[in-house]
Amino acid sequence: MLRALELTNFKCFAKQRIDLGAVTLLAGQNGMGKSTVLQSLLLLRQSDALLEFLVRAAADRFSSDASAIREPFTGSGLGPPLILNGRFISSGTARDVLHEGAAEDRIHFRLEWMDGATIDLGFDASVHDRDAMSAAQETYYGRLGRPFTGLMRYVAAERIGPRMSHVVSAYHVDELGEVGHDGAYTVAFLEGRAGQHVNSAMCRSDAAATTLAEQVSAWMAEISPGIRLHTQHVPEVNAAALAVSFSSGRATSKRFRPTSVGFGVSYTLPVVVTLLAAQPGTLVLIENPEAHLHPRGQMAIGELIARAGAAGVQVIVETHSDHLVNGVRLAVKDKLIAANHVTFNYFTRRDDGDRIVHEVVSPRIDADGRLDQWPDGFFDQWDLALERLL
Repeated sequence: MLRALELTNFKCFAKQRIDLGAVTLLAGQNGMGKSTVLQSLLLLRQSDALLEFLVRAAADRFSSDASAIREPFTGSGLGPPLILNGRFISSGTARDVLHEGAAEDRIHFRLEWMDGATIDLGFDASVHDRDAMSAAQETYYGRLGRPFTGLMRYVAAERIGPRMSHVVSAYHVDELGEVGHDGAYTVAFLEGRAGQHVNSAMCRSDAAATTLAEQVSAWMAEISPGIRLHTQHVPEVNAAALAVSFSSGRATSKRFRPTSVGFGVSYTLPVVVTLLAAQPGTLVLIENPEAHLHPRGQMAIGELIARAGAAGVQVIVETHSDHLVNGVRLAVKDKLIAANHVTFNYFTRRDDGDRIVHEVVSPRIDADGRLDQWPDGFFDQWDLALERLL
């Protein structure tokens, strides 16, 4: 798992270290830099040629012998570029991602792993109108057994809503093992992998089985009580269909189309499926998993995220939900995940007289789910509103 990420001259950050845990929650008002953290990782992941170069460099220099990991490797500046517009995100040109107060036209990323591995990557941003940045001279540097090449799953804030039918992609489902960053392949994924078993740390005991289909239904029932999901592959049109029914006691409703149920189910399903299907060692990035959810559902998602972290999945979440945060805090209190495996990062900014400075405050959580500090603006809107009401 990643232990920390350091950004230099990237977007709103002149220089900022962000600590990471098995579960990392990124919070703060809009425009404070939360998305920038996720974007830095997405840029590295979508630059396939760069990753292949780093894999070869590591393979050439290192063996399984732990002593070999101590030997650094460097790049000559001739490595593949960082792709700004690609599979996951479109960031514009070098001008758009270079910090406005940067003293030099260079962007730098530093990744640290929990096993002590590190890698430093520098990129030349001097050609401002280019949508790719070449490696800066002598800036590929690392002490690592493997670079940033592990499994990564990304669920974006902009996800598909209710649909009459859903696309099928054997490549994305069978080979990449993903639902798509917008959730387009979620129904096909659930249909194709219904019998896959879920890590026990994420399983609900009230589900009929530990299979993906049963666990997804059980977690979705926490979001919408009594819900049952029914998937079907329609080979004649190479599409997947989803139907939804509800049960209460011995009564069961008819099956409804997703378009008759609302956005909550469709927006949440990619999040739930991605987390439950993730294997240990996977890095999962999620934007606003609480969208369109009732507070009870938001807390349930927080618990699922915590359980995923306890199962060996690293989850980094951008959220605006105090209910989701409380779901994670209660999971700590209930011993579903250790307190030292959860990291909170609150993003804020201040005016130092000459420029705007972005900062990150990291409250610590104890074994009872309590935080050691509550910065101004950190999920305090309920208290502020209640004070006015009273």
